[in-house]
Amino acid sequence: MQNKNMKMNTIEDVWNAYLKKYDLPKSTPFAGECVFGGDEEESNDLTAQVLTGLKQANCVALESYQIDMEPLPVEGSRYVVTNWNGNALCVIETLKVTILPFKDITWKMAQKESRVETMSLWEEKQVQFFEDDADLMGYDFTFDTPVLFEEFCVRYSISNK
Repeated sequence: MQNKNMKMNTIEDVWNAYLKKYDLPKSTPFAGECVFGGDEEESNDLTAQVLTGLKQANCVALESYQIDMEPLPVEGSRYVVTNWNGNALCVIETLKVTILPFKDITWKMAQKESRVETMSLWEEKQVQFFEDDADLMGYDFTFDTPVLFEEFCVRYSISNK
């Protein structure tokens, strides 16, 4: 529940503050809004990890982008991250995009994507995510499924204006 005295930051507020802080033109490309997680609890956890630098990557089935007809992120893409309730919190920038079969994700990559102790735990968690996503979106998930692995960094945060 949000405190009534706390200001709700819109995507536009955060984007404009980012542009102002770095003296960037209004024409700077904006890739869109980004919300992590499939429910409020997961979203809050993942967003906190992004804000603290523990989460520096995201992994999504390539087919999920295609089904949603969503443009693929590219190096330099900038997004405003919101929490589950739509409160804008930061701007992230895509540093690197790699498309590879799920089975080829390395431990170094997995550590950037999620806070887990072992590769097997990461894999177990991700397989469950991808199986649920595949059921919802209508694609088949296997260990050969191409995934888009996006590495990013926080460029601006309302917590350290």
